[in-house]
Amino acid sequence: MVQQRGCVSAYRAANRAVPLLWFPERPRFASTRIAEEYRGPVIAERWNDLRAASTVERLAAARKAFETTGVATLPAFLPTAALLSATAEVGAKLVQAHNADVRHNVLQRDPDPLLPPDAVRNREQHTRVSCLATDLLNPRGALRLLYASDTLIEII
Repeated sequence: MVQQRGCVSAYRAANRAVPLLWFPERPRFASTRIAEEYRGPVIAERWNDLRAASTVERLAAARKAFETTGVATLPAFLPTAALLSATAEVGAKLVQAHNADVRHNVLQRDPDPLLPPDAVRNREQHTRVSCLATDLLNPRGALRLLYASDTLIEII
């Protein structure tokens, strides 16, 4: 996973696009009142108009990078205040997260002794993950608002 200040990233694993964060379903809000209660925007203004030529160029570059390297980064996607707010909330709730620290192959299957040691099925990788349930996040927090954003969904 690529982490940069103010960025949303995706990476490719086993030929699948994997978002930086995952929720079983996209949170929906009945009104914009929740967004108004947040202190600022969760997506930087320069990304809001997805039809603007400069945004189209940035998205095309991100898609090309994703296709060639397996990683796409959207620089300055999150305003600093939203990034700091989301980071603080998740950091404070990490004790409630489900954690996994495992070794496995990309297929999530047992090794095959009939294959050579460098075969994909026999190459182990290390994965360390913490997952925080959606219902533990503040519904008015930056992270939930980000995942409710039509802009983010349209980009993905």
